Amino acid sequence: MVKWHKVISTVVAVVFAMSGNLVMTVATAAPVATVKLSSLQQIEEKLDNGLALSIAMANLSNDEAKLVLAQQRSGAKLFGTITYGANNEPLTDTSTQMHSYNKLSFTGGLVLPLLGSKNKEKIDIMQSENTVFNSQYFAKLVNLNNLVAVRKAYASLWIEQQKEKLAKQFLSTEVATGKLLEERQKQGLLLPVDKLEFLTIYEEVKRDLVAMQLKQSQALQIINLATGCQWQVAETLEEPKLPLLTGKTFAVDNYPEFQLQAKLVEQYQKMLRQYKQLNTEGNLVIGGTVSKDYPGASGTGAYIAINVTEPFGTIGKKDQNKIIAENQLLSAKMQQDYIEMTLNGRVREAILTAKFAAMDVNSKIARLTVLAEDIREKKLRHKVLPGDTFEQFQNSKSQYYRMATDLLNREETLRKI
Repeated sequence: MVKWHKVISTVVAVVFAMSGNLVMTVATAAPVATVKLSSLQQIEEKLDNGLALSIAMANLSNDEAKLVLAQQRSGAKLFGTITYGANNEPLTDTSTQMHSYNKLSFTGGLVLPLLGSKNKEKIDIMQSENTVFNSQYFAKLVNLNNLVAVRKAYASLWIEQQKEKLAKQFLSTEVATGKLLEERQKQGLLLPVDKLEFLTIYEEVKRDLVAMQLKQSQALQIINLATGCQWQVAETLEEPKLPLLTGKTFAVDNYPEFQLQAKLVEQYQKMLRQYKQLNTEGNLVIGGTVSKDYPGASGTGAYIAINVTEPFGTIGKKDQNKIIAENQLLSAKMQQDYIEMTLNGRVREAILTAKFAAMDVNSKIARLTVLAEDIREKKLRHKVLPGDTFEQFQNSKSQYYRMATDLLNREETLRKI
């Protein structure tokens, strides 16, 4: 198991513990800003307010309403008909005398779906359930992605702050260094081009400083969108306490996309049983009538009927609906296997990448230790020996700064895994 926050803490401690030799003059302390955002916990408590999650939950609510509507519309249905007409009929079948009258009638009852009609309604409900499952797991995935994104963004904010402090500490020596280089040039100990070369590193660090501020702005935007809040970042953030990576973290069946596909496979297995007799539609009708003749008396009646229809072209032919259902199930199973293989590949890659990054961090820490000792030695030499010892000291400072920022960048890669 890798304790990422321990790695972060160790890296930053090493960088700043060794960086004291960078400065030959007294560095000024950074002013303390009003704290608005200071910890990762503050952000995680606001994740339910995220815009993307709110949209996903609204879509889920919409799909759940459609499912309820599909369930309500299935099964028995009421029907009713009101008819009013004028009639002119013979008094009897053999009579030549005509009888004219008006008739008002009402017919009503229940229609119960049978055979394919009933199965189609069940399939419609199950398809609506699939849509709800998709929305549920999408919302879960959005929430998980937001959690991962804000943790990475916060860690990025914290790392960039450490790099910014290191850069400002390095830049605090610019004026003093420039004066010393100018004096050595006047004494004929340094060429103008060499002086410019030594000062170039400060311009590069200023460029780096702007890049660090840009990365902090980008990270803050991620946090704002994920939480639905506008944050003002404190000048000193708390160290991010990230969870341990355990076997549960890498278990494929914990990933929402795999859980969704497993649920869809289960649904298609159930739907396979419903793809029977879809071509043969039918219904049972139970009804009654009430009528009134003008002139004449009132009458009532009741009836029951079974209606069955089937397309002529499907009679005696192979059931294509069953083939469709089997292909849907097969496709869902293959998609499940594909997702599982993809996730397993990502897990293996993440583990190896983490191992490489951790080893790289260790190697850079070792190199940083060497550079810190080199700076200490060059600083002592400059105090007691003539020659180009100051230029050597400046070179060592520049190398240390670059290695320290590389180390922090590698640690940032490590925590993004």
